[in-house]
Amino acid sequence: MTASNPSASAIRSAIEAGRIVATGTPADLKARAGQARFDLTAASDADVIRLTAALAAASIATDVTGRAVRVAVQGSGRNGIRELNAITDTATRSGAHIERFALHEPVLDDVYFQLTGHPRPARGPDAG
Repeated sequence: MTASNPSASAIRSAIEAGRIVATGTPADLKARAGQARFDLTAASDADVIRLTAALAAASIATDVTGRAVRVAVQGSGRNGIRELNAITDTATRSGAHIERFALHEPVLDDVYFQLTGHPRPARGPDAG
């Protein structure tokens, strides 16, 4: 990603092999990368199954190896808060034990990897 001005509203360009593949403000580019996601890390494999069954109506992805259940958050602002409340209420009612949770919004790295089709580099055990 390149920027001619460090301000948040400045136009950025995504460059792949010397070719501009997208331009826009950071907010515009992040919107292209998709929605925010709410990650829940279950305490056990059985808890992953409980969460997956309970959140089946939501747009979810499950990583059984990492015991993670990822839920796409469609809304933003007040609607996003309502959606997060519904997700957490459903997770609580499932009876699953949750070790961790985190909300992730797209960042400019997500934009780059999505637009170029490059795989994300492997992250070490201490990475975020």
